[in-house]
Amino acid sequence: VSYVGSLGRQNQTNYEANPETQAGHDACLADPNCSLTGNRNIQATKYPNHKQYPSSGIAEEGVVSSGSSSSYNALQVSVTKGQTHGLLFQMSYTYAHALDSGSSFEDTGFGYNGERGHNSIVPSLNYGDSTYDARQRLVISPVYTVPFKHGSQWYSPYNLAVSGWQVSGITSLATGFPYDISYAGGTSRSLWCDASLSFYACPDVPEQLAPLSRQNPRNRLGNGHGGWFDGTVGPTGKFYVEPLGGFGNIHRNPYHGPGINNTNMIIAKNFPFGGDGTRYIQVRMESDHVFNHTQFSLPVSTYGSSNFGQITSAASARQTQLAAKIVF
Repeated sequence: VSYVGSLGRQNQTNYEANPETQAGHDACLADPNCSLTGNRNIQATKYPNHKQYPSSGIAEEGVVSSGSSSSYNALQVSVTKGQTHGLLFQMSYTYAHALDSGSSFEDTGFGYNGERGHNSIVPSLNYGDSTYDARQRLVISPVYTVPFKHGSQWYSPYNLAVSGWQVSGITSLATGFPYDISYAGGTSRSLWCDASLSFYACPDVPEQLAPLSRQNPRNRLGNGHGGWFDGTVGPTGKFYVEPLGGFGNIHRNPYHGPGINNTNMIIAKNFPFGGDGTRYIQVRMESDHVFNHTQFSLPVSTYGSSNFGQITSAASARQTQLAAKIVF
C-alpha cells in the first residue's frame, strides 16, 4: 500500500502573443458591425488597432510558455501471489486524482481533439481534471496452469488430456476519462480571440444553467446514438451561449465519461514431447474483450454540435483468434 503524489510547476502552455487589448475588446463590443457579425472572428484584419501590436504586420502569433501547473495524488494498492499449485496472480488498485491546466503540448491550446484554447483573461477556467484522470482503476491478472505429470506416465491418455492446460487473463475495471465542454475553439463570441485567424484555438466556453443530467447510453435516441448527458440548449435548457463579450462558467474537463469493463483471456493446451515438459506443442485461443461489454467512447461535448451530449461510437467488440506454436 502506498501514497504517490507529485506537483508540477512551470509546465508547458501556449498563448496568443498578439491578443486583443481591453480597449480593443470594448470597442468591438460597442460596435455592432464588429460584435454582431462575422467580423468579430477576424478582428486582426478588420480592426488591427484592436490588437496589442497593431503595426507589427502579424495578425496572430503563437507562443510556447511555462505557465501551466499540475498535481497528482493517489492511493495505490497491489497484491501479488507467487505460483503455488499452478496458480499465480497480481492485483492492483489505484484511487487517484490528477489536475492540471494542460495535459500535453497539444492539449494546451491547439484544439486538435476538441479542446478549448488557453484562457489568458480568466485563467481559472483553464484548470481541471487531466485528460488521463481515471479516478479509480482495478486490474486483476491471474494465471493457472495444470502441471505436467513427470515420469514414466507422462504419455498416458489421462495425463495428456488433463495436464498442460493453462488459463490466464487480464481484467481491467476503471472509471471514465474526462471530457471538455466548449466550442472547441470555433467561435470568438467573447471578442477576445479571432476564431478564423487564431494560431491557437479560442478559449470560449458556453454557460451552464443547471446541474448536469446523466442519461443511459444504452437507451437509443432517434438517430441511433446513445445519450450521456442532457444536451438541451437555450435559455430554458441545461446550456446556453456565453454572454457576448465574456466567457461562460464551465472550467476545463469538468465531467467524466463512460468507464472501462474489459477482460482479455487466453486458454492454452500444451502437448509434451517428453517427460521433462521443456518441449511441447501449444494450441491456444486468445480472446480480447471476451465478455463483450460495450465500451462506450466519450460523448460529443462541442457546444453547437447536433450530437451534443450524445455518444456516437464505441470500442471494438470481442475479437478471438486461434494460434499454435512449438516450444523447444
